[in-house]
Amino acid sequence: MTEVYPSDAELNNLSGNSDAEQEVLYVTIGESPYYTSFYKMLYRLLDVAKRAGDLRVYKDGDLTFGVRAGRYFNGDTAVNYAGATSQALTNNATNYIYLTAAGTLTVNTTGFPVPSVTPHIPLATITTSAGNYSINDGDIVDYRGRAIFQICGAADGNLNALDWQESLLDELDFTAAEPAAPTLGDRYLNTGSGASSVTGQTVAANDIEEWNGTSWTEITPTEGACTLVEDRDMLIGFNGSSWVDLGTFANIKDLTDGGNADALHTHGVSGLEASVAGNGLSGAGGSALAVDLNELAAAAVDITADSLAILDADDSASKKEALADLIAALAGDGIQQNAGTKVLDFDASDVAGTGLEDDGSENLRLASQGWGINGGVGSVLSVKPDVTGGANL
Repeated sequence: MTEVYPSDAELNNLSGNSDAEQEVLYVTIGESPYYTSFYKMLYRLLDVAKRAGDLRVYKDGDLTFGVRAGRYFNGDTAVNYAGATSQALTNNATNYIYLTAAGTLTVNTTGFPVPSVTPHIPLATITTSAGNYSINDGDIVDYRGRAIFQICGAADGNLNALDWQESLLDELDFTAAEPAAPTLGDRYLNTGSGASSVTGQTVAANDIEEWNGTSWTEITPTEGACTLVEDRDMLIGFNGSSWVDLGTFANIKDLTDGGNADALHTHGVSGLEASVAGNGLSGAGGSALAVDLNELAAAAVDITADSLAILDADDSASKKEALADLIAALAGDGIQQNAGTKVLDFDASDVAGTGLEDDGSENLRLASQGWGINGGVGSVLSVKPDVTGGANL
């Protein structure tokens, strides 16, 4: 029905008065010249309505549109949108126009996304036909008012805004494969429309069917409904026209899914542990990450270049130390580090006592012969009778 105005007498009684809330001036009947009061009224009306024009979609060509500048909140962050002009439309289609939480103007012909999955501000739909559209015949439908009652974006991804439903056993076409012996409380997602194959009950695609003991209770989803399909461990969500896969708890997935704009990827703890536990680390199935030295590959030790992990007593920090430095620290009396190989060698010069010397190859030998000894200094030792101090053998 048409919205009703006050009576003519009530309207005429407004002459020369002002609106109590916004102080909009009503022009006095018969006022001459009238235009100054009229401009006052127009000025105040435009001032009052200024914010109502934020993000308004308007026609600026046969198959193009514009969007007025405006402001909105993305979670706790205020976003200023600068506006746009000459945006292309698809001919002979309903075009859905919205802003993403980040302020990107988007147009598609499939529908507005699920707000809890893809936070956005719905602006309008424009229905085009034969290369044009009308501004007076309902071709432009304003959807900004719907944004007042939905969250554009939030730090937690708006998961709490989803309409969570009790889980489902499976997805079935009830017109061809209705469960023959359901138990009380069994729930399924029906994918077909018509008469169900067992009970003959009329069912509709996309509805949730719950067995109440004697028949199926149909639950029609609304946009934002989400549930778990137990048969394939998949979260699904209803975008207003169809159910879409949101993701599983079993595996880590990319944050984007090229072909599915409605995809929401959730990450299970066990999947995360299994993905980040590389060589030398273990952890899966809910257990914590742990060092696993048995997983490390065997390697040939290079004393000149390799290092060991140590716990530094000075600051209790994990550090590394070169094997060559460790070996050098172990050298002591009679033991030295080889300058080339860095391994520990016998140091003959360090243990040679009186009458002994290093032969240059880390071997001990007599430094010189004494009484009755012939040779030494590299020669074979023998008895020398003529230098025994005159004593007879």
